[in-house]
Amino acid sequence: MNLRDFKLRLRLPILIILAIASISSVAVYAQQAIDEESTRLIREYTTSEKFLSPLVDHLPDSDEVPSPREVLGYVVGTPEKLTYYEDIIRYMKTLSDKSSAVELFPIGPTDEGRTLYIVVISDPQTINDLEHYKNLTAALADPRRTPEAEAQKIIAQAKPMYWITCNLHSSENGSAEMSMELAYRLAVSEEPLIKAIRQNCIVMLTPCAEPDGHDRYTDWYYRYTKGITDEEERFPGPPYWGKYVYHDNNRDGLQVSQLITRAFLQAFMEWHPQVWHDLHESIALLYVSTGTGPYYPTFDPIVMSEWQLLSHWEVEELTKMGMPGVWTHAFFTGWYPGYLSFLANTHNAIGRFYETFGNGGATTMERKLADRERGRLGATKQEWYRPLPPDDKVTWSIRNNINYQQTALLCVLKLVASQKDTFLYNFWKKGENAIEKGKSEPPYAWVIPADQRHPVETVNVINLLQKQGVEVHRLDKEFKLEEKSYPAGSFVIRMDQPYRVCAKTYLEVQKYPADAGRSYDDVGWTIGYLRGVETVRIDEPSILEAPMTLLKEELRATGTVVGGKARRYYAIPHQGTNNMMTARFLLPPLQVFAVEEEFQAGERVFPPGSWLIPADDKGEEQLSKLRIIARELGLTIYAINEEVEVNKHAMDLPRIAVYHTWSNTQDSGWVRYTFDAYKIPYTLISKDRLRLGGLKGDFDVIVFPSQGGYGDARRVVHGVDPEKGPMPYTRTEGFKFHGVIDSTEDMTGGMGLEGLLNLQRFVQEGGVLITLGSASTVPLSFGLVGNIGISREGRGGAQGEEALFVPGSIIKGEVVSDKSPITYGYQKGFPIFYRHSFLFSVPKKEERFIVVKYADTDDLCLSGLVKGAKAIKGKAAVVDYPVGNGRIVMFNFNPLHRFMTQGDFMLVFNILINYNHLGS
Repeated sequence: MNLRDFKLRLRLPILIILAIASISSVAVYAQQAIDEESTRLIREYTTSEKFLSPLVDHLPDSDEVPSPREVLGYVVGTPEKLTYYEDIIRYMKTLSDKSSAVELFPIGPTDEGRTLYIVVISDPQTINDLEHYKNLTAALADPRRTPEAEAQKIIAQAKPMYWITCNLHSSENGSAEMSMELAYRLAVSEEPLIKAIRQNCIVMLTPCAEPDGHDRYTDWYYRYTKGITDEEERFPGPPYWGKYVYHDNNRDGLQVSQLITRAFLQAFMEWHPQVWHDLHESIALLYVSTGTGPYYPTFDPIVMSEWQLLSHWEVEELTKMGMPGVWTHAFFTGWYPGYLSFLANTHNAIGRFYETFGNGGATTMERKLADRERGRLGATKQEWYRPLPPDDKVTWSIRNNINYQQTALLCVLKLVASQKDTFLYNFWKKGENAIEKGKSEPPYAWVIPADQRHPVETVNVINLLQKQGVEVHRLDKEFKLEEKSYPAGSFVIRMDQPYRVCAKTYLEVQKYPADAGRSYDDVGWTIGYLRGVETVRIDEPSILEAPMTLLKEELRATGTVVGGKARRYYAIPHQGTNNMMTARFLLPPLQVFAVEEEFQAGERVFPPGSWLIPADDKGEEQLSKLRIIARELGLTIYAINEEVEVNKHAMDLPRIAVYHTWSNTQDSGWVRYTFDAYKIPYTLISKDRLRLGGLKGDFDVIVFPSQGGYGDARRVVHGVDPEKGPMPYTRTEGFKFHGVIDSTEDMTGGMGLEGLLNLQRFVQEGGVLITLGSASTVPLSFGLVGNIGISREGRGGAQGEEALFVPGSIIKGEVVSDKSPITYGYQKGFPIFYRHSFLFSVPKKEERFIVVKYADTDDLCLSGLVKGAKAIKGKAAVVDYPVGNGRIVMFNFNPLHRFMTQGDFMLVFNILINYNHLGS
């Protein structure tokens, strides 16, 4: 331990005592005028005094700055009152205009054109010099240019930045309401606690992280749930939140695929906040995140201890105020790094969250907490991590929710403000730790060889790492190790850089502990496996001495046409490049053939599935178009001047439908996003279209996305309880944010047996039905696929049998039928992402329909965890079953999982572009 660390540890208890004393003094501070009407209403709308704290039981008055009530016409937390995003931002703009302690910054657009904001609050002098403070934290973010002595000088001037993001999940709306009152209180209050926060902190506040979904949910509340006061009658919110991924907008931190995620990452990299605090709602009454573990071991140990410090402080402070139900530990694990705020944990800051009890709106109701078993223990049981449990029943209001969040935030902001040097130093120190570990212990780097099977995806991986602030170099000349050499131009991701944690998180193999029990989310995400890119861990320090050049801009995968104008064909080798799917829809009216066997032209061998495009009589025009496609999509196209004698079939353009239920749109959203990303045209359909029939007249392929988890075929077929209907999801004068993405006059009921029979007729008439993940339980459970069924293996219970447990991991797959167009572009063995799903039961005589299986080996896991491998090894993963003139292709995993599994995408894409030749 160096002297600095010793001094910090010695000071910590003293600082905490001083902070406690300061917070305690707030209760007796009463010099500033009080907004009497807002104060009265705050107390009236709080259902019990124990749900209110001395920090928020009043609202200060200001002659110059209007309160939320004065702008909105109601106090924040008014029963049965939610605020639309436009009005929230209207208030924040008013606050910024009237207060010198507040500034508003746009950070990017949403899918529907709304603007995301950060509201920055500090003392006026700091607000006027924000660029200076941003430069200070940016300097601390890179210890290579800021040695410790210089860092100490910067820390003396700098202020920690604490970023609070609200309402990422649209049904969790209390924080969006709370944000207005918190911003006002921080801006105008003269209480010692608030002044200390303004003077020593820069508070960054995003009042709503998913504005599109916020307005959609607010419409839903006023349309359907405002009058529900019995918790037994509560039901889920609207079918859509944002444009695509529903709840998974908090699972996009690794992919950075969604527009709002990109905006938040860019803002984080610009501001370098020391804490990113994301506000959620679910369990009673306030959970502050630490997690049960196992923690992801690549996170810096300092951040793990900071989680404990902040969370236990909040539990203690609110418990001292007599507020029951504040706890930590026993909820999530702390392993998965893909949550939005966990971008902070991979960039040397602190990522954390709250889960506050909510009613899914602004209606007050009685809630039975003793029935809410979450995690290991019930919400009303006293434990070391829950010192003051709540009663079995509570009358809960949105005002209670706001009181809890706001009180806890004020407590933690005061702690950070009172220990500003500690948190700033820790921020710098975590960066230094990363650099020193990269120099002193393996791995020292990863190399991504220049010659890749999937060059386009390689570029995508490099650009994703750079987007995350990870430095990527290129070798200036060949680098040799004992066993292998890497050519000039290969990419090097050095570990002696500040964002080592981020780089290592992407590139390393995850090993989830077998004795850990449950997992909260995916446990394996090694990017090389997921995306089909070769990445090589280098444990030799000599790699750090190799001549290399830092990339300073985003890469672009550029292709070309080799050989100029062709006399016979243009050929595109099929090696699984996903951009071929985009190319196919850019090529009409050109005729395109897929070869069904390997062939050789000149010295080049083309594998099965490669494309042949006949040269036409518009030679230069055709060549020009192909050059544009090759350049834009990173494809290499070869001119062939002689006849090719090979079996081939025409790849007709499919008419594609994507089916969604009204009870689960999350996975269908990821399918839609994937298709949009690759410019694949499709029609979105629901139960209404299935019931109408005549499907084959409009579509050639119907994609049925996963329905989450293991699937419940009956629930999927029968849909939302018809007793709740009719329930329109349509745009009206009063509810203008509904009817977006899709619409219906009644969401209740599913496709029913009528729709199911129409699906069967569609296939019998020559259509192709693709079922992904748990959606495959529908044809299996309702007898659409002969004797193939759902296996009971792997469920445990039999003597000596270990239950199958694969919590979102990458495992070994294997091509069974190399003649099937579904496996074009795949090698014999390849990674598959598998997550909590059923297993096929395939009779011996039906095994010929298995296209892909899981490897028949005990060593099945590539990254993550596989327990009970005996149940899954050697078993079917993809089954292509003929029904009448068509086919049902079933996956028992989700190949389009969260836009992460690019290496599996082509299994679906191959079906789409070879739909009428699957059984050839």
